[in-house]
Amino acid sequence: MGLITFGKGGTVTIEVTEGRQNYGGLLINGVSSTSYGSWPLSFVFLDKNGRPIGTEALEPIEISYLSTAVDLGLEPGEKMRVRIPPNSPAQDVFGSDPYTFDSSIASAAAHKGLISLTQGGVVSVRMLEKRQAFIGNDRNDIYSYDYEGALEAFTLE
Repeated sequence: MGLITFGKGGTVTIEVTEGRQNYGGLLINGVSSTSYGSWPLSFVFLDKNGRPIGTEALEPIEISYLSTAVDLGLEPGEKMRVRIPPNSPAQDVFGSDPYTFDSSIASAAAHKGLISLTQGGVVSVRMLEKRQAFIGNDRNDIYSYDYEGALEAFTLE
């Protein structure tokens, strides 16, 4: 999260919270975390006023063109800003806003018209509840596929 550095150290405040269904592994500020399944407890960092620091308050997290919402480990309603690298090749996308949680974030963002795969850019990923069906279409030179079945979903802002 970048609240302290290895060189300077510092003090942080946390609050223990309910566990999550899954935890996404990411590389942030040179620190790599590993994806993990369900666990009964979690913790969040608190700001100076005692409020949880949400993922949307963070600097955009660098992702790869292969990254999906699964990799972010978000729960429904949570949002995270991500930076998509330039020159990303197109990957599979299912649905058309919302997208299935295993769709490429980069290609979904290009499909929605928020970025170009050539230039990359910053978008916000918001995790949604499960959907029963996803309808695909051809938009912005990205083809998205239909998908029938209950899956978690995400939208992009």
